[in-house]
Amino acid sequence: MTAREALKILGVTRKTLDNYVNRGLIKVYKYQMPHKMGWNNYDDEDVLALAGRGLRSKDKKIVAYVRVKGNSKEADRILIEQKKGLEMFMKARGVQLDEIFEDRSGSMTTDLSKRPGLHELIQSVLRGEVAALVLDTKCRLARWGFEIYDALFAYHGVKVVVANQVLGNADYQAEQSDDLAEVLAAAKIDRLGANE
Repeated sequence: MTAREALKILGVTRKTLDNYVNRGLIKVYKYQMPHKMGWNNYDDEDVLALAGRGLRSKDKKIVAYVRVKGNSKEADRILIEQKKGLEMFMKARGVQLDEIFEDRSGSMTTDLSKRPGLHELIQSVLRGEVAALVLDTKCRLARWGFEIYDALFAYHGVKVVVANQVLGNADYQAEQSDDLAEVLAAAKIDRLGANE
């Protein structure tokens, strides 16, 4: 990850980040991608391990939020995979999750009565009970507007950790396609560029 990403996750100054590198706590490589060629690439695992150690706060919980769309056997499978994946992700960082909030709704559902897990999570954050929130991907929380939640949680002292920055899961990609089709249908657009 870039220095900017590492600084955001760790919540430290550039001097502290450099200190972590000098002490061997974070390995650094050079990016080989054309648009980042030569930039420092801070090892994801090392950064997240340090973030994990810094997540625990006295009298506050480390929680996760998982979401699937629907109640099918396939949705059950995806939900179980999300939970296990996040538990393993945090265990690798020496941290145990205290609670997992879950929902079975679309990512674009804003009615909190249809997302009771998200509603409970927000209430817990507002009561000051949460130190950190762990997500598999940003789209588990919101397809669009993730930054609003991130800012709200940060305002209440909650660190948000996203395990997978890239939407590589085929199930999530299929859901994203369905969401885009839903948006187009709601706007009464049969195909891109063709308004009725």
